[in-house]
Amino acid sequence: DDVIISPIPLPDQTVDEDQQFFLDFKTDHVTDSIGTLAFSTNAASIPFIGQEIINTNTGVIDFTPDTSTVMSATPPIEETKIATINVAVEDEYGSLATESFMFTINPVNDPPTVLSIPDQFAREGQIFNLEVSPFFDDEEQNTITFSDDSSFFDVDPVTGIINFFVDDSMLGNHAIEITATDDGPVQASN
Repeated sequence: DDVIISPIPLPDQTVDEDQQFFLDFKTDHVTDSIGTLAFSTNAASIPFIGQEIINTNTGVIDFTPDTSTVMSATPPIEETKIATINVAVEDEYGSLATESFMFTINPVNDPPTVLSIPDQFAREGQIFNLEVSPFFDDEEQNTITFSDDSSFFDVDPVTGIINFFVDDSMLGNHAIEITATDDGPVQASN
């Protein structure tokens, strides 16, 4: 007996970056088979996937395209990626069947990431200067704009530089929030 795949073609599949994609190929598309089945895809050879995405024993595709798994990340998924996924099913007697579907991964703007800005100390009567941009990163390489909630200085929105003269009205401990917003617009704060 041969492996028989459903005559109804697999519809095109779409997933957003960072969202789980799940497809039970065996249950949904293999209509007749004898014995043990082995499943495979061509996903490992597709540059922006770069790995097998189907469980070779169960026929389940369970894949979350993100910047750690999607390989063509320079920069990571900035545009829609489309590929033809070929699924092969082979039984223990060597009968082989294949099916293909179009697989689309849509980009999603991720917020800038933030490293902890260490506590800062300023002396009265001196100029305080700090560049906060090294504490923020945007994996899509979007433009980042900075802002703050301070009442006695303004962070430069483009450079991320804080520069001000410290006077006696500023004495004490202050919790300041610096916000980085990318042109997505998604933001991160520290």
